[in-house]
Amino acid sequence: MNDIRAREASLNSLVIGPISVSTTYDNYLDLNSGRRNEFADEVASYTGWELRKILRGSYLAALQETFADQ
Repeated sequence: MNDIRAREASLNSLVIGPISVSTTYDNYLDLNSGRRNEFADEVASYTGWELRKILRGSYLAALQETFADQ
């Protein structure tokens, strides 16, 4: 019987799905409704972009290192 734990593991793909961002702020950020929507959209766009860079960069490198041949 072969021990499945003895096999070499590899990570073949990493799929990053949609990233959802919710923004809240206090009354000191005095924006009209159009600017509120613009602000929320910009924060979501920027945050999503930066998270994807992290996941594709250092996080992916760490995963690859985890599964690297030793």
